[in-house]
Amino acid sequence: MPIRFNEKTFLYTLFDKDGLVIYVGISSQPECRIKDHKRKSKWGARIARSSVEIHADRFCAMSAERL
Repeated sequence: MPIRFNEKTFLYTLFDKDGLVIYVGISSQPECRIKDHKRKSKWGARIARSSVEIHADRFCAMSAERL
């Protein structure tokens, strides 16, 4: 899927059972990406919870990711 910079975009953070951040990512379909991480990443089994923020576009999400 091509990246579209002008559509709403989600910033998601994945946490382990102790509340430590495992991964921070950006996607237009965070549910699918999180499922992919759980299935395909070496650390996927460690995911205990996720947090998802919506942003107006990819540039806004990228700025928030840096914080």
